[in-house]
Amino acid sequence: TLPAWAVVNPAGVGSGNPDISVPAGQVTIPVAVTYPDGSGGVIDVVVTVGTTDAHDNQPDYVDTTVEPGTATTIAAPLNSDGTAPPAGTSYAPADATTLPAWAVVNADGTITVNPDISVPAGQVTIPVAVTYPDGSGGVIDVVVTVGTTDAVDNQPDYVDTTVEPGTATTIAAPLNSDGTAPPAGTSYAPADATTLPAWAVVNADGTITVNPDISVPAGQVTIPVAVTYPDGSAGIIDIVVTVGTTDSSENTPIVTPITTPIGVVPPATEGIGNEATFPPGTTVEWQTPPDVSKPGTTTGTVVVTYPDGTKDVVTVPVTVEVPAGPTDAVENTPIVTPITTPVGVVPPATEGIGNEGTFPPGTTVEWQTPPDVSKPGATTGTVVVTYPDGTKDVVTVPV
Repeated sequence: TLPAWAVVNPAGVGSGNPDISVPAGQVTIPVAVTYPDGSGGVIDVVVTVGTTDAHDNQPDYVDTTVEPGTATTIAAPLNSDGTAPPAGTSYAPADATTLPAWAVVNADGTITVNPDISVPAGQVTIPVAVTYPDGSGGVIDVVVTVGTTDAVDNQPDYVDTTVEPGTATTIAAPLNSDGTAPPAGTSYAPADATTLPAWAVVNADGTITVNPDISVPAGQVTIPVAVTYPDGSAGIIDIVVTVGTTDSSENTPIVTPITTPIGVVPPATEGIGNEATFPPGTTVEWQTPPDVSKPGTTTGTVVVTYPDGTKDVVTVPVTVEVPAGPTDAVENTPIVTPITTPVGVVPPATEGIGNEGTFPPGTTVEWQTPPDVSKPGATTGTVVVTYPDGTKDVVTVPV
């Protein structure tokens, strides 16, 4: 019954060295004693085997949450009363083959974790082997919760936008559905620069500058935008930009034939019947005026220029007629009156026509070529008199 870990020597000295497999508790060892006279007896010695370090310590880790792309050091485990295991305690993975590649169990009990964005979100249990100074040991589990990536936590979207050709517009950076912005440090770029329209620029802050000119066809254009979050996760957001129609596609000039007296070029607006319906800022001009030098039918080319820069060009039929009676230019003859004026002052053209008051209402008198009044002396200017019927007289006025 003598335990294997106990020795009683003839001198009566007992020694014991129970290993960590020996259960804690009292063990009674009977010792036979023989005296010199041959008599003897039995003496009991009670040996109390103490508890192991593994029994006396029950350390535990604090379960930890870590975000992908973020390195974290988990503190060494402590006993429930806050004390540390004895000095000399060491730690190692309980099973190195199942230890995640992103986790390191350090000998001092700390654990370094650094999951990248490829690690799925969820709980991971890491078993840690602990060895105490007395050789006893155990296994402690630590639960590490891997958080979700920024790409999972954020689902920003752009507001689809309509832009008119020839108009620059800045589209705001995308927001999450609750109105919050993605985290600071999020960056944006074209998902495919080779397909990005030349009239669109994706800025690093997520805004998009669009400025389609009038050559861009009307319709919807989808622009994919690559978003990269601070943790390295990423995604693609599509924005739909609708390019509006041009003024020229929304307006069609209605040609109206014109009849005009010989020698009178009519206003180009007379050849467009719906000019009043065009957007404000539209101009209607002769691109090629009609030849009104002789009676008959001819044509002129009118260009309609809209505010967005687009144009329509149409051909207008023109009938040139000889008036039944004499023209205003035949019935009126301007009387030239010399003008005296201070240096530097261009006088009104009417001062050079002595009988301007006799002309029919609606007649205009204007300088065709103003006189040079930059220095003293005699000079001339050319005055054009335009009568209500469109006929004209041109005279030279001494100044």
